[in-house]
Amino acid sequence: MSASNAADLDERLFRLLQLVNDWLKFAEAKNVGMVGLASAALGFLLGYVASNVGNFSFLSGVAIALGSLALILALLANLTSFLPQTDTERALAARLPSPRDTDNLYYYGHVARHHPRSLVEAIARRHLGGDADPIDDGHLDLAAQIITNGRITLRKLRIFSFSIVCFGFGVVACAAGVFLAAFTQ
Repeated sequence: MSASNAADLDERLFRLLQLVNDWLKFAEAKNVGMVGLASAALGFLLGYVASNVGNFSFLSGVAIALGSLALILALLANLTSFLPQTDTERALAARLPSPRDTDNLYYYGHVARHHPRSLVEAIARRHLGGDADPIDDGHLDLAAQIITNGRITLRKLRIFSFSIVCFGFGVVACAAGVFLAAFTQ
């Protein structure tokens, strides 16, 4: 690989790292928002239940209890997304679909499928019009960081998806419980 191709590869890898990090920040922000929503919903629900103790039918109590559990699950799931993931080898060993020639190398989800060497080779082949030999350790380290951050982003967004379902169920169940409590007394 010529010196100019190596510099171009460095530039592309750093740009890709920035893109993946932007998606990671977006995933973090979504999880922060869900922590706030779930916490607020639970706070509101606790206030409502405390001010209406003894005014619930069995059915409304069950609906509110199930909704509360779903809201708690949404909150806890999002809190787990903030646990640091420091085991790079484990993140790189995650089982994902194999990379494809049609992968969008600017999309974190497709980048996450790769291993460091295959990512560097794909970028060199598709964006620089050649091969990446010899690949230097700096390129592999950067590719490993890009892939790790892509996989962390996938994990955080999967947790968010799960928690949004729990949150939605919790809100609907609690609303049904409140509605039942209002009309079954």
